[in-house]
Amino acid sequence: INHYGGYLCLPRSASVISDTHSEGPPSNVPHPRPRPPPVHFENPCPQGYQPDALVHNSCVDVDECQYDIHDCQPSQECVNTPGGFHCKCPDGCRKIGRAH
Repeated sequence: INHYGGYLCLPRSASVISDTHSEGPPSNVPHPRPRPPPVHFENPCPQGYQPDALVHNSCVDVDECQYDIHDCQPSQECVNTPGGFHCKCPDGCRKIGRAH
């Protein structure tokens, strides 16, 4: 099943009815969250990291999940990783569709 915008996590007992006549996203698909404004200084750190305010010339991981700067669907859990994040289905749910 292709799902507009990636995949969904549904309870294992849920049934899926495929709409083969659909042309694009349904009107009730939530809009992506706005991204934070770009940083206006040269960030010497790798992507997913920011300068450490306490230790000079050091970088710390940005927790995209904590700051809600991820693109996980509402049915998914955000998991922070060093320098990034990934989305996963909560326990008791299964992945429906394909990741984008």
